Amino acid sequence: MGPDGSADRPVFLRPQRPAEHRRTETVDDSTGRHAVQNRLLAIVQLMRLPAVFTAFADVFAGFALRNGTVEFNGVFARLLVISGCLYTAGMVFNDVFDRREDARHRPGRPIPSGRVGLPAATLIGVLLIAAALGCAASLGRPTIELASALTAAVLLYDGWGKRTPLGPVVMGSCRALDVLVGASVAVASTGSAPPMDLRAPFAPPIVHAAVAMGVYVAGLTWFARREATGSTPRSLLAAAVVANLGIAGLLGFLLTTRPSNLSLLVVLLIVIALSINRRIAPALANPRPAAIQAAVGTMIQSIVMLHATVVLAATQSVAAAAATAALLVPALLLRRVVPIT
Repeated sequence: MGPDGSADRPVFLRPQRPAEHRRTETVDDSTGRHAVQNRLLAIVQLMRLPAVFTAFADVFAGFALRNGTVEFNGVFARLLVISGCLYTAGMVFNDVFDRREDARHRPGRPIPSGRVGLPAATLIGVLLIAAALGCAASLGRPTIELASALTAAVLLYDGWGKRTPLGPVVMGSCRALDVLVGASVAVASTGSAPPMDLRAPFAPPIVHAAVAMGVYVAGLTWFARREATGSTPRSLLAAAVVANLGIAGLLGFLLTTRPSNLSLLVVLLIVIALSINRRIAPALANPRPAAIQAAVGTMIQSIVMLHATVVLAATQSVAAAAATAALLVPALLLRRVVPIT
């Protein structure tokens, strides 16, 4: 029996909370859940999560180049964590460094809108870097050295590079280093790492493909620099030339390594190049923000397809290439519900 004797009373005689109190609790619970959902959405926006799948594609390509296969094991998973955490950390610190400019031009972004505080954003970025470097340390010296170099390049771009003419070069180096991170571990058939070879990630075919992708991304970054306000045809043309030089570099990689399916790979690369330039052409003819943004979107998505071509060349496996290309699916689906600008 309770202190008020309620245990001995019929249910219909027990004291009942007023209906308005029950409604208030329901509203409070709903409001709390809504606040948590908004906070999580703001953090996902801060990290620009839909774009992280292009970084995963870097790892697919690097791993395939080093190992001749794509094995979904613990080592590969840690490489994905390294790449994903450093990519999203770069996005977070991009907003941290740009918070004053965003307050003027993009007040809806998570930090200027107050949905994520500056200390919280900084902490998120630091934790992401710590997680990446922790995973890298568990994989050995080549991985931790390359991941540290990538971390430095990411912070250099966010804090200084993007405001200078060297910004596209720094961003391209980030992409090349990410491919090398994926190539930093050789995995035996058992799924464990064999004795380390510090030179292996820098084997000529791996460096060739990584640098070519870095050049492509440098051109993409240059092309996108003034996508919100419009640019000049001359600047866009120069950026497009650089991006196409990167694609030409990948063609050179194919012609140098001469995989058995060379003809198919060349055709695939030409199709990807045509689809990219088909979007670039309207922006060159009329450099409006909408046309530039459409071209940039296609160029970003094409990173995954370019890497899928590299994976097919390195592994001769349609399944591995399809798994790489499939990274586009979650990226495109997530972009429908999570705005990244």
